[in-house]
Amino acid sequence: MIRQETSLRYGKDHKEDVHRTIVEFASARFRKDGLAAVGVRKLMTEAGLTHGGFYGHFPSRTALVAEALASALDETLSSLTAAVTKAPEGKSLEAFVDSYLDPRHRDMPDRGCAGTSLAPEISRENSDAAAAFDTGLSRIVALLADQLPGETSKNEVRTDRAWAVFSLLMGAIQLSRTRPVGQASDAILAAARNSALSLARLPL
Repeated sequence: MIRQETSLRYGKDHKEDVHRTIVEFASARFRKDGLAAVGVRKLMTEAGLTHGGFYGHFPSRTALVAEALASALDETLSSLTAAVTKAPEGKSLEAFVDSYLDPRHRDMPDRGCAGTSLAPEISRENSDAAAAFDTGLSRIVALLADQLPGETSKNEVRTDRAWAVFSLLMGAIQLSRTRPVGQASDAILAAARNSALSLARLPL
C-alpha cells in the first residue's frame, strides 16, 4: 500500500514513481482478475491513491490497459531472457520451455504471462491495447525463435515454428489452470513440455 497523494511538495521523481506504481499494480490485478473486472476507482483505492489523481497520469482507462499489458509482457520477457541466459550451453530451448511451464507460473497468474490470462479479452479492447499485446507477445516469440535448433535462411520459417511452439506452451498453462492443482494439472504441463520440445526440434 502506498501513501495517498496530497498537496505536499514532492521530489522531482514522485510523479514518475506514482505512475509506475499504478502500472505495476494494474498489471498484476488485470492478470489476476481480468480486464473487465477491474475498474479505475477500485484500482486506485486498493493502490492507496485517489481516484481523481488517476487522470494526472493517464488520459483514459484504455491508456492504462495498454501500458499495463506492455509492462506485464516485458516482465515475462525479462524472466525468460534470464532463464535462457543462465542455461548451460546447448540447453537454452529447454530453459525457455521449463521456465514458461513452471508450476509457479500456473499458480501465480498475477505474476505470469499476460497472454495466458488475458488473450480472450484482447479482441474486446481498443487498438492500442491490442497493439501492445501483439508487440509484447511477438518479442517473447522472437526470443523463443532464437533458441530453436537448426539452420534456415528464411526467418519467417523460424518465426512460424516459434509461434506454433509458443501457442502450445500458452495453451498448456491456460488448460492446467482449469484442473485442480495436483497430478492431473501437472500432467498437462509435463505432456506440453515433451510436445513443445519435439515440435521445436523438427527440421526447419
